[in-house]
This record gives sequence, C-alpha cells and structure tokens, in this order.
Amino acid sequence: MRMHRVWAFVLVCGALALPLSRTARAAEPTDTCDHTITSLPVVTSGPGTWCVTADLSSSLAATSLITVGYPGSVLDCLDHLIDGSGAGNASTSRGIVVSEVDDIVIRNCHVRGFSSGISVEGSRIVVEDNLVEHPLYSGIEVIGNAYTIRRNRVAAVGGHATFHTALGINASGSGQIVDNDVAGVDATAGGAGTNNGIAVTGLGGVAIVGNRVRGIGAGDTGSYGITAFGDSTQRVSIRGNDIVGEGGIGSQGMSCTGSNQRARNNTISGFTTGIQACGNSAGNVVRP
Repeated sequence: MRMHRVWAFVLVCGALALPLSRTARAAEPTDTCDHTITSLPVVTSGPGTWCVTADLSSSLAATSLITVGYPGSVLDCLDHLIDGSGAGNASTSRGIVVSEVDDIVIRNCHVRGFSSGISVEGSRIVVEDNLVEHPLYSGIEVIGNAYTIRRNRVAAVGGHATFHTALGINASGSGQIVDNDVAGVDATAGGAGTNNGIAVTGLGGVAIVGNRVRGIGAGDTGSYGITAFGDSTQRVSIRGNDIVGEGGIGSQGMSCTGSNQRARNNTISGFTTGIQACGNSAGNVVRP
C-alpha cells in the first residue's frame, strides 16, 4: 500500500512536469499583454507589451503595417500571421517597423510578403523567434547599436518587380546575430540579381555565430553567404556558421573588408570562393 502511494505521487508529479501543448504555450503570453492589436495598419503609442491576437492581412502596397512607436515596449505577435502578400510583387510596404526608437523587442511574429518583413532602427533592439517568409527584398533589417537578432527563420527572399537584390538578414552597427536560419535567397529566380544571406555593414563590433545559411541563389551580379563590410579596423567574429550556396561565377561563402573580420569553425560549400579577405582563424571547412 505504501509503495502504491509512492508510485501515485511520482505519476502525478511526472504529469505536471510534461510540456504544455503548442496551443497552451501560445495562449500563455496573453496574460502579460497590456494592449492588443486587432487591425492594420497600426502605430503603437504607449508602454508595455502589445500583442497581436489574430492573423491579420493587408493589400496596401506602400505603407508600414505595424509601427512600434514607443521606447521600451514589446511587440509580441503570439505566432500570429501578418500577411502582406496580397499587395503584389511591386509592393514597397514593410511588415513591422521601428523608426529611431530604442529598447524595443519584437518576438513571435509570422510575417509573410512585403518588400521588407521586419525593418527597425534604434539602439538595444531585440528581434527574436520570428518567422519571415516570402519578403520581396529583405527579411530582417536592423540599424543601430547593441542589437540582438536571434532564433529567427527567414525563408524564400526575393522576387521584387524592380529591386534586383535579395537580403536575408541585413544589419548596420554593433550587435550580435545568433542562431538564425536563412533559407532561400534569390533576387530573381534564375535571372539577374545580387543575393546575400547575412550582411553586416557600418561595423561597430559584431558577432555572427551559429547561423545556418543555405539556398543562396547564383544570381549574375553577386552571391554571398555572409558578408562583413565597412571600416576594416572594426572587429567582427564569424563563428560556427553553416553556409551553403548554389554556385555562380564569383560567388563567395564569406566576404570581408579585412583581416579584423575573423572567421573560425565555419563550414562552407557551394561557392566559387569559400573565404574572401576574412582573417582565417582556423577550424574552417571549405568544400566545392
């Protein structure tokens, strides 16, 4: 009898320790929402956490759908979809925008379509746990200092009617780009264009660590897995990334301004040149 009680206790505790279902986890953050977003376009105008509580769409072709306008606030989409694909392939709309506002967090957003999926400018910005698919020009763009871009998925970038460049993640300033997936970057499938998986410019010290970049189209004016351009005296660490391209004349797996941008323990394949001008700090594996 005593043993039965012990096993009953263990089973109950084990049940309590089981992970919540996806539905239960998705609903959890609503308890911390200070404001809700139920229609587009919208400009957030106060402190706290702003939550998207349903899938939303718009066919507006030249606007910003969600503008985060208050410093120190959070946008949490709770994994809901923000869909701008109805605006067509000449759209200049942006899905989520921060314009010169600091200390913003953008998380759990599923963004589809738009010229740029997430486009932010400000200091101490965090962009995390988002899915950005089918942006026509760029997936995630960040300008500022002390930024963090982590655990995002960017897929199927390119296809704009007039922009012949495709960028998975594009950042300017200082910060870190960690543990992201970039899959499929091709400005114009099978045609002209410059394709770049992850690009950093205007450097103030950047770590690019543990990202997976693949499906970088050959283009005809340039194909790059990871690039670090800017002042050659600025230090950049490019570590532990997996980078896969699709060939193309002059394509480069990693391309840097100078040896202060250092590469270590990266695996690179499918480019004409594996590592161009970066300081090679050993442990890199380059395959055809």
